[in-house]
Amino acid sequence: MRYLDYTVAFCALMVGGSSLVATCLFLLLGPLFHIDLGLSHPAKQFLNTSLCLVFFAQHSGMVRQSIRKRFSLLRSARYYAALYAIASGISLWLLIGLWQPTGSLLFAFEGPARLLVRSLFVVSIIGFIWGNKALGHIDGLGVEAVLKPKAPAAAPRRPQLSVKGPYRFVRHPLYLCMMMMIWSHPDLTADRLLLNILWSTWIVIGARWEERDLTTAYGKPYEEYQRRVPMLVPFTKKDVR
Repeated sequence: MRYLDYTVAFCALMVGGSSLVATCLFLLLGPLFHIDLGLSHPAKQFLNTSLCLVFFAQHSGMVRQSIRKRFSLLRSARYYAALYAIASGISLWLLIGLWQPTGSLLFAFEGPARLLVRSLFVVSIIGFIWGNKALGHIDGLGVEAVLKPKAPAAAPRRPQLSVKGPYRFVRHPLYLCMMMMIWSHPDLTADRLLLNILWSTWIVIGARWEERDLTTAYGKPYEEYQRRVPMLVPFTKKDVR
């Protein structure tokens, strides 16, 4: 079993971890490489849309509490986070590897505006670090859960509701940073616009789905938090404490 543990942990680190780095580079620089499939412009956009939808279905499906609860009935529940990281990594690598650039430039920022848009990427990275630090230690790739088999998996400790750091300004700062990262590319092509719209829509829908899980988990304290703090756009609600 230890061989299986190390194999799963290694795959989570390599596939899941590398896909996160590649995604950041993909959003910053555009397609990292191009496999020309000889498709027409509409066919390229259809494939790009399909790749996004595959990732959305995998990511949003596996993150749902109902799916987690079903998996927790199995003895291998401690593998869930690592398998989630591996599945997400595969779907992201498929998106990055098969993405079809259209080559049609719709709009480009120039001069100081270009630098300003580029700076959004740097700000988003700082925001990610700040947001994760506010949450405390997180086993994002599920490696620790796999390599510590004695840790209880059937009854995980309920996480505390964090209102520190950026969580004082928005309820989902990591999603906000992701939105900033998505829109930080100064050259807007047809395929990039498609990606930006699809991912932004998915983030908003995903945040609303997560709100339901959090309200179920925390009840009135989270409802009060919702009344005080906006979901994604800072400073759009007044503190009613």
